[in-house]
Amino acid sequence: MNGFTFDMTPYDAQLLPQIARALEERTELESRRKMPGLWKLTDRLRAKKEDGGERETGKAFLRSAKKLLESHAGLRSGDDRVLFATLAMTIRERGRETPEEISYGEFERAVETRDLYLLFFGGRVLALQKKDLTEGAPEDFRAFIASKTSLQTLKD
Repeated sequence: MNGFTFDMTPYDAQLLPQIARALEERTELESRRKMPGLWKLTDRLRAKKEDGGERETGKAFLRSAKKLLESHAGLRSGDDRVLFATLAMTIRERGRETPEEISYGEFERAVETRDLYLLFFGGRVLALQKKDLTEGAPEDFRAFIASKTSLQTLKD
């Protein structure tokens, strides 16, 4: 395997709802894992008051998504790069002398939306735009990341 490369570009504000939904999904999945009994009750209550509509993404998750976008506002094409090799992910950022290497064992999960992959590791989140994949095929990356961590795919 040669690996995969994402050449990071600035984020578009239109990604905000996708990021917020992914953050909410990840939080719910972690909460379900830690407190299954509470979620069993929650699911029963939700089923009783189902109105057939979609759940609204919470304001707290929209604020968190906005904060994530703002923290990446300084991205410049060609300066920031994320590489995926067999054993680890490497983040190369402008202004940082030494690249940061993150073992896949540190990954908590990945969430895929229509335009993004959100990678959760070490209490952090990294949002990768699918359009920024410059080395490797999209379908191969999806299979690769799913082999390294739990991958949750969100439908539109």
